[in-house]
Amino acid sequence: MLKFTGSSEFRQVLILSLLSGKPVTIEEIRSLEDNPGLLEHEVTLLKLLNELTNGCKTKVNETGTRVVFHPGFIIGGDLDFDCGVGVPLSYFLEVLVCLAPFAKKKFNITLHGLTHGMD
Repeated sequence: MLKFTGSSEFRQVLILSLLSGKPVTIEEIRSLEDNPGLLEHEVTLLKLLNELTNGCKTKVNETGTRVVFHPGFIIGGDLDFDCGVGVPLSYFLEVLVCLAPFAKKKFNITLHGLTHGMD
């Protein structure tokens, strides 16, 4: 099991875990901040990855400061998914673009959410 610390490369760690088939642990996610743990869009990303894979297992501790991610097979297929309004859709699209070439089925995904920042 590969271990990482912090949230700065959260998406990249998940992408590489899925492509390599190696499980990862990400610890100390914003552990020193006033509001520690995963943010809403990071939880949403984990849900999206769960929808697009077969056999993916994710465990998040009570405070959200530790994630254990066991990758599954990238299946792809048809999906209609609500990404919320925490971050623009490009946050999710960057992950999907990296994974799509390795999926068993072509991606036919409709994402709902922000198309630009809230500022």
